[in-house]
Amino acid sequence: MISSGYITYIKEVKNKDKILQIQIKILKKDISNLQKELIKNQIDKLEKIYPHTFVREFRLYLKSHEIPFITKFPLKEYDGYIVICYDPNNSVENYYEDGEGEKHQLTDEILDRQIYDGTSKKKETKPLLRIIE
Repeated sequence: MISSGYITYIKEVKNKDKILQIQIKILKKDISNLQKELIKNQIDKLEKIYPHTFVREFRLYLKSHEIPFITKFPLKEYDGYIVICYDPNNSVENYYEDGEGEKHQLTDEILDRQIYDGTSKKKETKPLLRIIE
């Protein structure tokens, strides 16, 4: 689970019979130690101000600072993730990652499936994000 070259931010939620995880990954070499500290401070602020739409706001923050990142959105009723890559300097591909971690091209069938985007209806009491370095 731990990718040595990445800092991984994880939001988990229990959905009927499984735990869904949104993952936002930033390559360690893409940010300085100062940026890492600023991101941690911003996470605390965003969790308080936007508890229901935190993931969206965090992604917007990273984009506004032109920090490249990868977001893995879990599918609600299927195994796997829709993987969205953001890099302000390069064109990147988005793809579907199945339950075994294999990459597949995004098709209309896959795009029609519902993803969990991190939006919640009720305020969560535990920290919204786990950080793995």
